[in-house]
Amino acid sequence: MGMTGGEFALLSLTLGVGAVLQVSVGFGPGVIAAPVFSPVDPGPAPSVVLLLAVGVTAAVLVREGGGADLRAHRRGPFPAGAGERPAGGQQG
Repeated sequence: MGMTGGEFALLSLTLGVGAVLQVSVGFGPGVIAAPVFSPVDPGPAPSVVLLLAVGVTAAVLVREGGGADLRAHRRGPFPAGAGERPAGGQQG
């Protein structure tokens, strides 16, 4: 299926907005671009959006890598002290 210049411009603008959202709040291309990509060419839309989102996420990791906590998975899902019993062994 061929794509017109207008469709290409719309998809490019949508991806740009999605990338800005991804960088600022952590999600974007999947929420913004997927609904716009689907009517234009529904076949490859999910895979294209996912691949582009991975690219944006990798770029953010490279740019902000010094602030990334890559060992967070070792601590588990709860912060230190969560779920501990109070002094005296009694649960309140």
